Parts: sequence; structure tokens; C-alpha cells
Amino acid sequence: MNLREIFGRVSSFFHKPERDRELDAEMQAHFEIAIEENVRRGMSEQEARRQALIRFGGVERAKEEQRASRGLPWLDVLLQDLRYTLRTLKRDPMFSVIAVLILALGIGANIAVFSVVNAILLRPLPFHDPDRLMWIAPADANGLSASTYSADAYDDLLTMNKSYEDVTGYFAFSTNDNFKLTGHGDPKPITGISVTQNFFAALGVTPELGRSFTKQEAIKGGPAVVLLSHAFWVRQFGGDRGLIGRSITLDNAPVTVVGVLPETFDFGAVFSPGTKVDIFVPVVMDDIRPWGNTLALIGRLKPSVSVAQAQAEAKVLFPKFYWSKKYPESVGGYTARPFELKQYVSGKVRRSLIVLWCAVGMILLIVCVNLSNLMLARAAARNKEFALRSALGAGRGRLVRQLLTESMVLAGMGAVLGLALAFVITSYLAHQGSLALPLLSSVRVDGAALAWTLGISVGAAVLFGLLPG
Repeated sequence: MNLREIFGRVSSFFHKPERDRELDAEMQAHFEIAIEENVRRGMSEQEARRQALIRFGGVERAKEEQRASRGLPWLDVLLQDLRYTLRTLKRDPMFSVIAVLILALGIGANIAVFSVVNAILLRPLPFHDPDRLMWIAPADANGLSASTYSADAYDDLLTMNKSYEDVTGYFAFSTNDNFKLTGHGDPKPITGISVTQNFFAALGVTPELGRSFTKQEAIKGGPAVVLLSHAFWVRQFGGDRGLIGRSITLDNAPVTVVGVLPETFDFGAVFSPGTKVDIFVPVVMDDIRPWGNTLALIGRLKPSVSVAQAQAEAKVLFPKFYWSKKYPESVGGYTARPFELKQYVSGKVRRSLIVLWCAVGMILLIVCVNLSNLMLARAAARNKEFALRSALGAGRGRLVRQLLTESMVLAGMGAVLGLALAFVITSYLAHQGSLALPLLSSVRVDGAALAWTLGISVGAAVLFGLLPG
């Protein structure tokens, strides 16, 4: 079938009433001509009509053959099955409502859990080239102090390593409400994180407004500056774009707002689940140098370096780090076990989420089994209907296809209602700051969730519809 014929069939399908009228007129014209020819041959009018009908093989049959040759017969059959399905379900509303509600609960729970799994386990981190970001921690880390490094370790790693194009970090011992904002009504406690000057550049995060920190702003005595999170900027300053370059008062000292981070960046969701961070300030290395291990480190691999190469370098490089020259309290050989940042963020909850995902899958399977029993009972009550349809010429395949169509319609209705339920659940979860799950704020019903919905809906329809068929 060439492209022109395909286009003609599609056009005929969507202009069916007009094409049927043309066909009726054409068939009637040919029929009248055949009758006239038979009359001229000496037949009576009644015999001439009978012979014309024989010649055409039945007008309606001829029309059906013409329609099949010019249109999309499989689509016509599908529409017939759908119309019959809707009439059948309308005649049994109690069964239809119960089936759709059960499916909505099963499918909705699956979509909601898949959305959480997708956000935490499957979707890449919201950074530039996230696969190249590594979490650098001691191999024998036990507790927060043992999982961090000193400022000297950071400086030496930054200059001595050959695996990373950039190494960054943040002060790991910040607490909630560790800053106080004044000058805007009553003093307001806010949460801030101290980060290295190159933190946002290393992650590949570009401020939505303004700029990031400069090297001069991260040295002792440098300008006091701050970057605002998007949510805090909107909540506290009403999204005022003119705030960039102006001063706000933090802990009774003026600091200059140099930028606003994008809405997609949520420090707490990635590095400290359950924490809502309002501001970021540059960490001054000379201030924290005497404090020992305080920095959590992240490295961005060079494009040509693999994870295994970075891990091999760490085994050689880190035992050489001794800092007795500057601060005797930081003497000691450091170790490191770099691994993917994604693994650090989601690794602790991976097993629990997979178990939860399997559990809701089992729930959907139970739903399908129960619906199969309902469909079997319903099919037994429709034996007379199926016998009559078989007597009228419907084959076994057509009857099974009709039952599968009913299953698909029920599954489709359940999927639509389940999607609405999943939207409610995911919206609630995304705004639950009290739940210490990483990346929870990014949970949403996205394209992947819609594809998952389609897959499980078709699978469920086949599971609970095939056995009765």
C-alpha cells in the first residue's frame, strides 16, 4: 500500500457520511442502469430487478465491500467494540463503578510509588553532567566528623589530584536557624550553609539572577556577600528582581545579595534531606582551618577519567596527606573512597524503595486477580448473549476481543482516576519537608510516570481480561 492509498483511506474514514452518500448514489445509479438493461432484453420489471440484485450479489454486501476497500475496517470494528462496551457497562453500573475504583486505587498507588522511585533512584541529579560528580569520603567513615576533611586536606586535594577538574565542598556542621535576618520586620531566624567559593560552578548550577561567589569574597576580610535560595527570595522578598546588589542585614551586619539560585536547585533535598536552606555564604578557609575535619567534599571528574581511576588515585594520594606543618591537631593519614554522588544521595534508601515498589506491584496483581474473578462471574451470566452472538456469526476471536476491549476501557478509566489520585499524593509528598527522604521535593508525575501508567494499565487489562476471555 503506497502513501497515496493510505492517505485516501484515512481521508475516507474521517469523511465517512459524505463518502457513504456518494456510494449510495453511485450504487443506486448502477443498479438502475442494470435494471434498464434487463428490461431492454425482454425481462419483466420484477425479474429485471431480481437479476440485477443477483448480479450485484446483494446491495448491502456490495456496499460493505466498497467501504472495506476504501476505509480502515479495523478501526471501524474497534469503534463498534467500544460502542458496544460502553452500552454493556452502562447496563451494569455497579460492576463498572466497583471495577474502576479498585483499579484506580491499585494503579494510583503504583504511579505514586513509581514517581518517588523515579525521582530518587532513576532520574539523574539536577546538576550538569551529574554522572561525573563524586562524593569523597574516608573509606572507614563512621560519624559526621569521620566523614569530612580539614581545610588543609581540601587545599592539598585541589592542587595534587589528577582525576578531578574541580573539587568543592561545604561546611558540614551547619544547624537550622543559624542566621538571623533583621531589617525586615521582626528578627527572623533563617538557615544558611557555608560553601566553598567554587561550589555552584563545580556542580554546574548557574544563578537565576546575579552571579556566584568570587575568590576575593572567600578570603578573610573580603566583601560580605550572600546567595539566596529561590524559595526564600520569593517568600521573604516577594521575588524582587531589584534586590541584586543591595544589602540585607544578617546577624546585625550588612551583606550584599549577589545572586538568586534557580528554583530547580534544592540543597537540602540532595545533601541534607528534611532541611530547607535559605541562604548561602562563602566559607573562609582561614577561619575553619584550626577546627579540624569540617568540610564535606565533592569532586567533578575530568571527562577522560573513570570512577575506577579516581578510586585508584585516592588509595595512593590520600595516605600522603599530613598537616603537621600547619596544625598539629590535624596530623594523621587520611583515606578516601570516592563514589558517585548519586549513590551517596539515594543509596541508603534504595533497598527500601525497591521493596515498597514490589509491594505495590503485588497489590496491583491482587487487584487483577480479584477483577478476573468478577469478570468470570459476569461472563458466566452472559452465556446467552455470547451464544446468540455466536449464532449470528461472531467467531471466538471476536468474542474474546470484545471482552479484552471491555477490560481496556475499565483499565483506562481506572488509570485516569488513578492519575488524579497520584497527582494528589505526589503533590502532598513534595511539600512534606518533615520527611527526610532525598530529592523528595522533586517528586512529580512526569512523562516517565505517564509511560509507566500506560504500561501497567495495558498489563492490568490483559491480566484481568484474558482469563475470562
